[in-house]
Amino acid sequence: MGEDDCLYLNLATNSLSGKKPVMVWIHGGEFSASSGDLDSFGPDYLLKHDIVFVSINYRLGIFGFLNMELEECPGNEGLKDQVFALKWIQQNIESFGGDKENVTIFGESTGSAPVHYHCISPLTTGLFQKAICQSGVVINFWAFQDRNKDFAFEITSALGKKTSDPIEAVRFLRTVASQKVLETQMKVPFMNSTIFNIPFLPTLDTKSSNPFLPRPLADLLKEDIKVPLIIGYNSHEGMRFTGITFEFK
Repeated sequence: MGEDDCLYLNLATNSLSGKKPVMVWIHGGEFSASSGDLDSFGPDYLLKHDIVFVSINYRLGIFGFLNMELEECPGNEGLKDQVFALKWIQQNIESFGGDKENVTIFGESTGSAPVHYHCISPLTTGLFQKAICQSGVVINFWAFQDRNKDFAFEITSALGKKTSDPIEAVRFLRTVASQKVLETQMKVPFMNSTIFNIPFLPTLDTKSSNPFLPRPLADLLKEDIKVPLIIGYNSHEGMRFTGITFEFK
């Protein structure tokens, strides 16, 4: 909806007592849409088992992933929002009958890639104990990009400010209402983005004072993942993008 104030989470449990396993859902939506609300991905099925369910929100699109290669705008804000949610869970989940030492993060599609990111980022060490990736990992072509500041210049130009200066672009964007920025992002046909026209994805945020991805992916992926990890996919993975329809019986 274009609302900047989005850092909320949902929590569901059958009781406030005990120390139950915690399952944390990260929603997909191409890093630019959807939410962790309970209408689309509710806890009913999982609550048939004795767990605590948490779904989280994080900043999306330009608000969550713009990387101008500056310390004041280094990228991956949406992934850091998820880190703060996981820290909140560690600090508070026992008040809701959850076990902070038995936390599983899981997600689907572009919610699955962040699960994999958390397995290799130094910022999330110790914040969860298990992970499930459903139809997405960090090396998918839609899960990472080398840079995205050129897309920001396209947005500032569409908003009436032509510049190739990253600092000038950031300062200008901060003067524009978030709803207007979002509307412009939705309208601009970005050059050289992915086939889904997704302009803002995770990047290396090495200009950050506290980077989520401090080194190239190839280097981070060489290190052992220190939690049990399930990676799965569907038999007809990605078919909705081909235009072919199937009748399932």
